[in-house]
Amino acid sequence: MRSQQQQRSQPPQWIKAKKAHPGLVQHYPDAENTKATSEAAVDIIAMHGLNARSPDTWIAWKKDGDRTSGNVFWLKDDDMLPSIIPNARILTYDWNAYYVGNPSRATFLGHADTLLDRLVQNRMETNRLDRPIIFIASCFSGLLLAKALLRANDDFHAESDEYSRILGLTVGVAFLGTPFGGSWETGHKNARLWIKVAMQENTDYSEELVQYLRSDSRSDDEGRPSPLDEVVQRFTEMVHHDAFSFPIVCFYETLPTSFSALLARLPPDIKQDVIDENGSDVTVPETSACIDGVERIRLNVRHNMLHKHNSPDGECFRLISKSLKDFADNAEKVLTKRETYKQHLIITPSPKIAAWLTQTVYSSDQYHNFMLWHDRTGTWFLESEQFLQWKESSGQTLFCPGVPGAGKTIMTSMVIVHLATSNSHANSHKTALAYAYCSYRQHHIQTAEYLLSSLLKQLIRTCHSLPETVDLMFNKLQEQCRRQPSLDEASDAIIEVVRSYSKAFIVVDALDECQQSQRRKFLNELFKLQKRCSINLFVTSRFLDDIQERFQSAMYLPVFASRDDISLYVREYINDVSEFIEGQSKQLKEDIVKSISNASDGIFLLARLHLLSLGDKLKVEDIERALKEFQETRDNFIEAEPILAHVYSKTVERINSQPQDYRRLAKEVLTWLTFAQRPLQMIDLRHALAIQVDAPSLADNEENSYSVQQIVSACAGLIRIDEMSGTISLVHYTASQFLETNICYIDPEPGFKNTQELQELWTVERCAIEAHRRLAVACVTYLSLERFQTEPVRCIEDLIDRFEANPIYLYAARHWGAHARHVPLAQENEAPCLDLILGFLRSLPKTAVAMFTKDRAHFFTESPMETPTEVSTETEDISLQFRTFQPTYSSLHIAAKFQILDLVKILLERREEDPNLLDRNGMSTLSYAAASGAYDISEFLLDNFSVNPTQLSYDTMSYRYTPLILAASSGHKDVVELLMSREVGDSQMGNFNHREKALALAAANGHVEVVQLLLDSGVDPSAPSFRLEFKYTPLGLALRYGHAHVANILRELGATRQHYLFFW
Repeated sequence: MRSQQQQRSQPPQWIKAKKAHPGLVQHYPDAENTKATSEAAVDIIAMHGLNARSPDTWIAWKKDGDRTSGNVFWLKDDDMLPSIIPNARILTYDWNAYYVGNPSRATFLGHADTLLDRLVQNRMETNRLDRPIIFIASCFSGLLLAKALLRANDDFHAESDEYSRILGLTVGVAFLGTPFGGSWETGHKNARLWIKVAMQENTDYSEELVQYLRSDSRSDDEGRPSPLDEVVQRFTEMVHHDAFSFPIVCFYETLPTSFSALLARLPPDIKQDVIDENGSDVTVPETSACIDGVERIRLNVRHNMLHKHNSPDGECFRLISKSLKDFADNAEKVLTKRETYKQHLIITPSPKIAAWLTQTVYSSDQYHNFMLWHDRTGTWFLESEQFLQWKESSGQTLFCPGVPGAGKTIMTSMVIVHLATSNSHANSHKTALAYAYCSYRQHHIQTAEYLLSSLLKQLIRTCHSLPETVDLMFNKLQEQCRRQPSLDEASDAIIEVVRSYSKAFIVVDALDECQQSQRRKFLNELFKLQKRCSINLFVTSRFLDDIQERFQSAMYLPVFASRDDISLYVREYINDVSEFIEGQSKQLKEDIVKSISNASDGIFLLARLHLLSLGDKLKVEDIERALKEFQETRDNFIEAEPILAHVYSKTVERINSQPQDYRRLAKEVLTWLTFAQRPLQMIDLRHALAIQVDAPSLADNEENSYSVQQIVSACAGLIRIDEMSGTISLVHYTASQFLETNICYIDPEPGFKNTQELQELWTVERCAIEAHRRLAVACVTYLSLERFQTEPVRCIEDLIDRFEANPIYLYAARHWGAHARHVPLAQENEAPCLDLILGFLRSLPKTAVAMFTKDRAHFFTESPMETPTEVSTETEDISLQFRTFQPTYSSLHIAAKFQILDLVKILLERREEDPNLLDRNGMSTLSYAAASGAYDISEFLLDNFSVNPTQLSYDTMSYRYTPLILAASSGHKDVVELLMSREVGDSQMGNFNHREKALALAAANGHVEVVQLLLDSGVDPSAPSFRLEFKYTPLGLALRYGHAHVANILRELGATRQHYLFFW
């Protein structure tokens, strides 16, 4: 008898990573011959067509018509293509090109992105990203290749730089019978017949690829035009542009294919009166197989012999191989010509500047979100009068509110793709496009400055001629070692860049997920930009009053999921929910589609959750009962949030009905995803789940960790995986809001099965405490592993090796305190957690590396530089810091730095630490508390101990700080106010006035409220302050770092900007 785990149904394909594993296979030279592989001068990549696979496509019989004569693989055999181009690396690309039986669920666009992804991965693995590429595209794969190369020129997906390199290194393409003009009789119509058979036999099928066999003159059964012509038109324009041109040869057949061969396996009732079984025709004639302005060569063969060659003397092989050899011989000339043209256009280092600005790349979000879009949904939005009017206008705003789960983010991704692709390649440089995806998980870093910097980065990357003012700003940022411009600097730069375009679009999704103060600043700047340079704004949000008030004069188009869209969605994925549903009648499936469409009422997320909830049903009557409950739920609630909360509660019930191991796994996973301080990758999560609290070591073998499938299955549809970035997250931010207060109801402790008992036991606060305790314990346990005590870390390379081998280490080092501060460590029942933390803090080897990692986390989590020289320089700098790093801080210092008040109190009550102890830089416990903004700790120290509120740190590289200076520099207004109220006497210390320096640093960092507070206390607005070898006034610093708001405040008080060029 199978175990409970084995009996569980597999998770649906559409909520986990792809099952299919398309990829590249190297056939020549032997992949084991690493020397020959690395020395190859060019890559030749062969792609098969529809309903085909590799390597079969490229294998011919030695004797025509005799299958027993043996095989010839012309891409691999020594006397065939390798003899013509011996210095090539020859590969085939296999992809799921079937449209019946086992069709791919991917869209045509998804196939194109997957091709690019596999190319990038393969070339990275062989460490030859610079090798020229030649493509051999058989039949339909030529259309796929065209789409992929168009995508490589787009700038809004996750790997835009890597993908554009694929296009930039393409030096030739041989198209073998590619239907650029469609293929009707022997292509599309034949495919439709097979799809009809699949429908009758209840076999899986997909029409996604088949529709590209129609030209625009042929509509489908529902009157929709073919998408083929747009792809061909854009590709033709691109390859004739000097920036991207490369040699192309279109080979076409001249011999007809017999219809009888195509129809031989079709049932008689299907093929009757549809196609003349006795007829024949050329599958892809010259008029369809060739694009304008490129070389065309005729081959006297049938369509299916274009890619099969059995002799080096064969005419077809000689013609094709000659073209391929010409591509290879002229590769350097093609690349040189293209690079010369680009150098003529790009007169400033735009990519370098863009890389410096910020590490945020919303293209990863765009890629993931658009991959969740379902073909043919949302067309009503793009065709609406409001959207079309907004798109054609200038300086207009389109505000698109929607309820949670309505599909606003997916609709935004569709709008971005539409705007990016609706202009032809030749005119694309005239239109600017930038976008931002706001997120509740990143609101702590998504400041107005951060968001504007990201928009500027995108605009700069596509700007052909960068304004001089932006170049000067970049030099200024580099000089000051700043990566992020101020709000005013970013706005001014955007205006200058946008003026080089004829039109500009800025798209912002989920504005409501920004902190209220930051979104107010962000909106103020966006509206200013719009007024000064006629930018078109597109903004989505929930229906929040304060946001809607800001858009009263904007064009208005609410986002919702239409019933037709939801029906398409459910119909597409219904067979993936479970094997039981897949085998049911067409009528029951239609009932499911209709019921979910009616009950979802414009909310895509609700439709998804409803559909997933049917996955464990094994009887028809259970499904029918569930469909009835869907509608009852909709009838009982009016607002979206209560409906979703009810459905989430039902999902928790389903989780709790699982075997115990799955319940525990679900609780651990959902706790991490709900309360983690940053987004997690799947590899991070798997390592986190493998932590054993009582184990002194962690097994290195991944076999001991949970599989992706187990994780997805246990969570019953509440999580999703971004296959591009590897990030795992909750299905929606409403799921996070629900779990923050309800996580305790998943796998409750024995004896508390009754909901009422649980509600009385678990308050919202206790739920959060329990969750943070779990994560704090996991993090500290991980940091306390014996390997981190005994493994030497002598240099920065050792530290990086540690991070690579232990993916969750960086998170644990940086965020253990953020979880621990939520735990009431002084309570008796928290003693085990407290003892674990104290044990960790008493181990200098463990805390030293962890603290060094936390303080320099940006270096390890980002790649701030692009050029090898700069990377080397920064690596050398961080290595020097590591070698000279001498930790002298105490457990009390660490507790204050992480803002853990209970831990500070315990250490002081036990008299284990001296509150006035200074580290090697003269930093006190109060200094650490003030610098981190810990008001409660600062107040506790000042109230209960004789700590010095003006303790001056030691002279380190001419920098000296007091707690006040540290708090002001970081913008902690409440702490600044507290410290000023506790000062005794004036703020002058010899020739050092710490309030004046606090004002200078607050001005330099743009902290308006702190600047105003210090000015109100009587600080001289023109007092010079030391910075490196200069004395700058606060006004001079505010202007130097681009903070116009601060500068205006200082000017009103008569401040001057002069600086003095002598040493302090």
